[in-house]
Amino acid sequence: METDKKSPVPLSGTLLEMLSEHSAAHPEAVYLHVSTGYDNYCGSRVAVAVEDCNARLIFLHAAVPTDDLEPVDIYIGAEGASVAAIDRSLDRYGYSLLDVIYNRHGAEYNDDEDDTFRDRANNLLRLLDV
Repeated sequence: METDKKSPVPLSGTLLEMLSEHSAAHPEAVYLHVSTGYDNYCGSRVAVAVEDCNARLIFLHAAVPTDDLEPVDIYIGAEGASVAAIDRSLDRYGYSLLDVIYNRHGAEYNDDEDDTFRDRANNLLRLLDV
């Protein structure tokens, strides 16, 4: 595996592609590469963030650097919720989504569900203004 000189962890694409190839046991799973500051990382907090949007955490790997100033790279496998929902939940907890590898069954980053709710809320607000 190719490594970056600044980071002791494998480059995200290599690890995430390997995980995606071996996702037969979890056909609906998506794999995420997330980053956060050294002081913000906590494994249980990542699990809470993922499960906060009704997703199921199936894989968690953290590459914690030896230097406190370097970001922590976190690799997550999750299923049961849209990537958009997981991304929003992780963002609320201070984690930044860097990369997403979808499973071979074609799960996609789909925000259509959220757009529908947003449209309905806007229609309701317009109705209340009348």
